[in-house]
Amino acid sequence: MQWAARKGLTHASDDAVSSVLSYVLAPTLVSTIGALSRRLWKLALSPYAWQGTAVDASTTRPGGFNAHRHFLSWELCAYVVNGK
Repeated sequence: MQWAARKGLTHASDDAVSSVLSYVLAPTLVSTIGALSRRLWKLALSPYAWQGTAVDASTTRPGGFNAHRHFLSWELCAYVVNGK
């Protein structure tokens, strides 16, 4: 992912990058992606990057504004798993 942030995905279109991110995104990886590239971080927060993914939200307990952002980002997911 680090190589892709520095070399491969810097000149790709936003749609292509969102498609690639949809294969690797997880709630715990968004901060790591943000550390690699601000552009990738912004695209990781878009709903289209989460399209068709399965999100395991069992370890994620956002509250307030963060919960609202998670809901907006995950509305295009295939499904969200939440449990203990």
